[in-house]
Formats: sequence, structure tokens, C-alpha cells
Amino acid sequence: MYSNAILADIMQNRDVCLKINVAERIRELRESKGLSRNEFADTLKVSKCSVWEWESGYNKPSPMSLEKLCTAFGLDSSYFE
Repeated sequence: MYSNAILADIMQNRDVCLKINVAERIRELRESKGLSRNEFADTLKVSKCSVWEWESGYNKPSPMSLEKLCTAFGLDSSYFE
């Protein structure tokens, strides 16, 4: 059985991995569309800073922003899982 400290580390690493996966998906999507960060941000009506934070893994998009991404680019939300 794992200690609470080990379980906390596992969960923290899981969260980091999820952020990185979403970050990679967003960057890949933007680049596949040939969009700059500014153009991508304008399409989604978010700040360029938000796009940078998402792509760097510093922050994850809010559920509303994920919905905007899916709607704007015809994606299912599972694309970001």
C-alpha cells in the first residue's frame, strides 16, 4: 500500500502530465492550422497570454475555453484528453 505522501506525488505528477498533454495538443492544433498565437487567440477571443500559458503547460484552458476550441475547430472534447 502507498503512503499518503507517495499518493500525493502520483496525483501531482498526473496533473502535470495532463497539462503537458493538453499543452501539446493545443500547440499542435495551432501549428497545423498555420496560425500564429495572435491569430489563434483572436479566433478564440482570448488573450495571446492565455494561449502562451496553455501551450507552455503553465495553465490549462477553462471549460469555457475548451468549448470555444472545440467549436472553432470542429473538435470533440476528447481530443484534449
